[in-house]
Amino acid sequence: MRRVTLDWRLPALGLAGFVLVAFAVTTCGTDGRVDAVATPIAAGTDLLIEDLASLEPSDAPSPSPSVSPAAAGSASTSTRPSTAAAQPAPKAPGGRVTCPSGRVTGELAGFSASESNDRTPSPDGTQEWVVRVSGLVHNATSRAVRDIRVEISVRVDNAEEESETIILRHWVGAGSSANWSAEFDYDSEDEPKKRNATLFIDGWSWGDSQFDHCGTTRWSG
Repeated sequence: MRRVTLDWRLPALGLAGFVLVAFAVTTCGTDGRVDAVATPIAAGTDLLIEDLASLEPSDAPSPSPSVSPAAAGSASTSTRPSTAAAQPAPKAPGGRVTCPSGRVTGELAGFSASESNDRTPSPDGTQEWVVRVSGLVHNATSRAVRDIRVEISVRVDNAEEESETIILRHWVGAGSSANWSAEFDYDSEDEPKKRNATLFIDGWSWGDSQFDHCGTTRWSG
């Protein structure tokens, strides 16, 4: 009885500690073909020659194809972006822009009242007064605005409150100011004074359709 020790290594296949034994079992049939089997055997295994004939092909999976170092390095260092990543993200449908910040304020600088020559005092002593007012608007928003609505309200004791609105049609730049003035009649027994007047900024226009959804703040001072 003869014994053989298998110690063949195939390092190129990366199977540490195993060899692939290919042998032919001489079971030649009438057609002269030879049946071949291949089985991984641990290196250093002692086998009888007679045992080789009883070995069956291994069910172990075939080793993965090796990848050359050059190919592996090329795949790992590729940095070219994909076509999808290079395209800009689409804008969300119906997305709105951010509204400008800040508000418009005003200042009442001048006020005077004088008796009107168009009407004599009524029996109860009520007199018609010509009121002249003037001042400034201050654009404290982050954009230029227009159509600023300036409202001046006057109320004297024992008389009704009356208001006058002036609209500034021209543009007022961000951080800029503009003059305004108005003249109107007011009926009261006593002469109106500046202390009887109140100034309001009743809104403005952003002058740009993309800000149509942005509101404005009423201011008083």
